[in-house]
Amino acid sequence: MQSRDEDKSDNRILDLMTREKESINRILSQAELKTVIARLNEIKTKIESIESKLSGPE
Repeated sequence: MQSRDEDKSDNRILDLMTREKESINRILSQAELKTVIARLNEIKTKIESIESKLSGPE
């Protein structure tokens, strides 16, 4: 059986690990969002190019 101090230590470790996990999840979400934004910008550029070609010379 663990002592009260050992329980507190275990709880601190679990809390730290939980915060680390949440931090990693936030970083991954931000990275994913940046990837989506970059891809949307690529698509926007392609659409603008197609529209320009379809409209012909001005």
